[in-house]
Amino acid sequence: YTKRYTGEKKTRYKLVIAGKSINFSLSSGIGWDSYDKIIVERNLRLSDDSLLPAAIVKETYLRYDRPDAQTDAEKAQDMLQAHLEQRLTRLTDGAETVKREFECSEDEDSISVTMRAECIEQIGVQRPMTGEEINNTDNETEIMHE
Repeated sequence: YTKRYTGEKKTRYKLVIAGKSINFSLSSGIGWDSYDKIIVERNLRLSDDSLLPAAIVKETYLRYDRPDAQTDAEKAQDMLQAHLEQRLTRLTDGAETVKREFECSEDEDSISVTMRAECIEQIGVQRPMTGEEINNTDNETEIMHE
């Protein structure tokens, strides 16, 4: 079967600290029979080299209808993978994807495809050095040459 998205969407957020979740959503049910669930997890950092044991998790639910038209299973799997690739490109705007894996499962009337991707994102911001920072760099250079 092929999916036809209705345009209805629900988004939920949670904070995960050391394996414990704090939900920021008021309701717990989705209320739809057919939906895709997209999970994006962003780890919190102190610096490029220092990860915190915390993450912000965004769960997006996209409702769809299933018309009666049947689709070849392999074609459907390829279509779902392509959709996930496009979504990853939109979500990671400029980030480098270093690893991606697909997991497919099928039952008598549906196919599920899960993509796990590892991306590297530049989160640093360039700024000019302050006068104090320049002086400290000059002092460190003088000490190293003595």
